[in-house]
Amino acid sequence: RTIEKSAEGEEEDEEGGYQALVDSLCDNQDQMPEALLRTFADMVRQARRLLPAEYRVGLDEGVQLLAKVYCNAHEVLNPSGADRDMGFGIFPEACLFNHSCEPNCTWFPADGGGLAVRTISAVEQGAALTVAYCDLHDYTALRRPALERAFFFQCACPRCVAGQDQP
Repeated sequence: RTIEKSAEGEEEDEEGGYQALVDSLCDNQDQMPEALLRTFADMVRQARRLLPAEYRVGLDEGVQLLAKVYCNAHEVLNPSGADRDMGFGIFPEACLFNHSCEPNCTWFPADGGGLAVRTISAVEQGAALTVAYCDLHDYTALRRPALERAFFFQCACPRCVAGQDQP
């Protein structure tokens, strides 16, 4: 993907910019529990009461946006190394990386508040670039259900399929 700076200093890409990237993120609403979707709807209703009219979105659009945040947000780690997250952010390009419990990439905070991705092992040309969506120190029996609850898929990476790290 090619990213360029616009005259205003904002990043734009050849496929329509940041908004197009956000629009392309998955929301997994069809797999989310009804209780979670109701919570999102309640949050949107509350936000609509608090926000000025020009910042309000419709109920369906708001629920979809919250579902995208739920499925695609990355924790922002403290750059000082302190064992405390600083919050969450949406980095649409980082969301294009699939999960593996044997990832070939890792992400980390970049200067200026961005997110950088670096390979951590050799990657053959044409191979998928992957990152871990979970704690890799956990056993398969803990990782797989956690991934299914949080991201609505059952991990089928080589490490999980082999199941060699069971307690």
